[in-house]
Amino acid sequence: MFERKPVNSLENRDPALIERITGIVRKTLWPYHRAEVRGLERIPGAGGVIYVGNHNGYPYMAEGWLFTAALYEAFGMSRFPYFLVHEHAIELPVINQVLTGYGGLGASSRNALRLVSGGHPMLIYPGAAEELMRPYRERARLRFNGRDAHVRLALRFNTPIVPVAAVGGHSTAIILDDLPWLAELLGIKERFNLGAWPLMLSIPWGLTLGPIIPPYVPWPAKIIVEALEPIHFARTGREAARDPVWVQKCAAKVERAIASAVERLERERVEKHGLLRFALGKAVEHIERALELGDGGGVRLPALPRFTEHVDIRGLFPATPEESGARADEPARAERRGVTARARFTAAERRRIVREAATRGVAAVCDEHGVSRSTVYRWRRALRQQASARASSSARARRDDARIRRAVLKARRGARVVDVCREHGISRSTFYRWKSRLDE
Repeated sequence: MFERKPVNSLENRDPALIERITGIVRKTLWPYHRAEVRGLERIPGAGGVIYVGNHNGYPYMAEGWLFTAALYEAFGMSRFPYFLVHEHAIELPVINQVLTGYGGLGASSRNALRLVSGGHPMLIYPGAAEELMRPYRERARLRFNGRDAHVRLALRFNTPIVPVAAVGGHSTAIILDDLPWLAELLGIKERFNLGAWPLMLSIPWGLTLGPIIPPYVPWPAKIIVEALEPIHFARTGREAARDPVWVQKCAAKVERAIASAVERLERERVEKHGLLRFALGKAVEHIERALELGDGGGVRLPALPRFTEHVDIRGLFPATPEESGARADEPARAERRGVTARARFTAAERRRIVREAATRGVAAVCDEHGVSRSTVYRWRRALRQQASARASSSARARRDDARIRRAVLKARRGARVVDVCREHGISRSTFYRWKSRLDE
């Protein structure tokens, strides 16, 4: 019924399908989420470009649909991007036909190289599934996990990066926790390259466990997407792309730009566009209109209080003198908490702080950067664990290298990939990952 389309072909993109989908998005997701897409005037009008965004809201991913719909409406197909999709997701029936027709390609370094070297606009989410399935409490944080392939491509081909920040999608359903330990225990990370097994709260299903859930009703949270100023790098070319220090510095610059915008937009979204405030504002408008029609006196109700992440209903009632004094101190305390909460550090900055602590002493570094000692020790433990995991993975890869090479050679001689993987005890995702490396 549904003919599978090849996931590595640039010819699958269908402008008629794109026009239909973007039209549907405009009539449904846009009004439902009171969506805003800003900054399109900052996007270069010609040449290659890499849109680098943060994932926001599993499995809905409304930010991607809204952003691409806005691009199509503003520029047509000239700035409409190809985008990379998880290798297992793009193979699923129906999803394969829709995403490949919309410009999706299988996520691989080879496809990314083809797009950027060919001057095609490309949309990429470095955080991948780990960021998409992060818990609700981390909705205003990035999870790029040190990935910098997009920066190396931008440097190699002198292509500008347009950071794209999105907020609101993580409020359409609540991910209580991503449970990475459970994904590892079940072997999902190794088999499907998926490092999360989310515990999710959605309407009408309530609690669900795992990445596959029935269609749900998304909460009508406001979603804001903003394209930021393009980033051009001073040094480009093959040598710049091979310089790990320079690549890390450029990646940190991109990550900082997105992180700062995400924090700013989430603060604006909650304070100005919260659904409760929106509903109460409409109610006040209707009441005022009714009073105006009733007595002709033009009665005005008091303005609504400023709502943040919670609604402080105490502001609606008279306060005692003691309570008034306590409330007077709250803005200063809230500001101090806000300053602490806004002290975000990228992965590269955390590594640098830990290295400085080893040479200059923890106390001096903590005083300079305004972080606690426990935070620095926690970062140091996490970096050691990452290094240990990388070393273990590298050793395992060296042991498996010869075995996987034999499997790839057999497949090239005509053997079925399924049979080869079963014979050598490897997953198909591992096979294709190594095959792409060997092809390069």
